[in-house]
Amino acid sequence: MSNGFAAIAAATGIKDRQMYTIPLVYGTSITAFFVLLANIFKWDFSTLEMFAVWTSFICTFLCVFQSRWNYPVGVVSTTLLAVMFYQSNLLGSAILNVYLIPTLIYGWFVWGKDSETRKVAHVSVKDVPTYLAVTAVVYLGAKYLINDFGGTLGTLDAWLLVGSIFAQFLLDRKRIETWVVWIAVNVVSIYVYFNAGLYLVGLQFIAFLLNAVWGYYEWNRTMKTGGSK
Repeated sequence: MSNGFAAIAAATGIKDRQMYTIPLVYGTSITAFFVLLANIFKWDFSTLEMFAVWTSFICTFLCVFQSRWNYPVGVVSTTLLAVMFYQSNLLGSAILNVYLIPTLIYGWFVWGKDSETRKVAHVSVKDVPTYLAVTAVVYLGAKYLINDFGGTLGTLDAWLLVGSIFAQFLLDRKRIETWVVWIAVNVVSIYVYFNAGLYLVGLQFIAFLLNAVWGYYEWNRTMKTGGSK
């Protein structure tokens, strides 16, 4: 380990350089592949969409590797996505990403250093009714507001808003069920974003769907081994 990296490691709790380099390489490679596909099929996409997809990939892979640095990368990604979704009249998705910015900052402190991160666990059974009730109420309210403001695909966009908030809540607390909720969110996202003409984002959510399955497997493995990665 170089002196420079050692200093960063001491300040941030980094122990394994691969925890950071692998998400960067994976995110960059997949984004480049999707841009190539978009050019082959002549799908329109903006520079904003490309950078939003790239940073989202890196953030997601950092989550799988249980790295706290998913949060600052996530702030950049959600800011870009909020602007892009607003421009596409997907108001629920835009609101979601604006909401996620302060929650990601909060998550940085809740998660803890990578060297001292909390262990993966299941959602407590006694909390399930409360989670379901709150999710249902917020969904109905979000659906009403999105439709009232003339947003596109209000019913599905409202689910993306509420489901993603719920999944992020579970992610911050390292509950393995976060990946189950993300799977449901990703399935709907694929349809919504392709329908809205956001092809790079739609392709990304196909990858996110596979990543959510991988994330569940990885977190389940670490849970069974007592939290060791």
